[in-house]
Amino acid sequence: MANLKTTKRNSSQYSAMTSSINAKRLPTTVEMVKDGLIELHTSKGTSLQKLSSYIAGKYVINLTARRKSLIKKHLNELIESDDIINVSGKGLVGSFKISNIKKFRSKLETTKQPVKRKTFKEEEETGNNSPPKRKARNKVNSELFIKKSPKEEETYTPKRSRSSVFDTPIQVSLSEASTLRISTPAGKRSNYDSTPKRLSLPLKKKRLVDSFST
Repeated sequence: MANLKTTKRNSSQYSAMTSSINAKRLPTTVEMVKDGLIELHTSKGTSLQKLSSYIAGKYVINLTARRKSLIKKHLNELIESDDIINVSGKGLVGSFKISNIKKFRSKLETTKQPVKRKTFKEEEETGNNSPPKRKARNKVNSELFIKKSPKEEETYTPKRSRSSVFDTPIQVSLSEASTLRISTPAGKRSNYDSTPKRLSLPLKKKRLVDSFST
């Protein structure tokens, strides 16, 4: 039982290691299909089943439903572009082969060419040492943070209150108050007495006022 457990662990570790290595080195499904078509190229042609088994055996992968659909999709594209010709049957049902293997290989080589990156020395020679330009700030944001000068700031000056005649109360002496009458236009009789009740004084007070005035 102990030996079985150790073998299972070793096999699981080995499969995990191989899967991680394959994931790093595996090409794309399109490259797998093109490589398989070149390797299986004969006058009689090859089939979809042979091509899929070749890809699974060479790259040590499980052909999932997604990968199978990608293989079929790419093969249909190659048939439409006349890079592949049917030897027997129609489409992917029968056998097919590459129409012109030289052109097909040249296309595959051009796609495999890696993009060259400039080294530090090449960049120095070309003179691309200028620092990257900073992005200009938004005008709206810059205007918000600009402080106004003291001259531009509006100064608040409170308005002066205009003095009117009615603000100061009229001072009336007691003698004037006793003789105060309401003027009425000619021809009309006033509804009020010549001396209003609120301004009329008692006789005793009136006599005192008259005595002081004389």
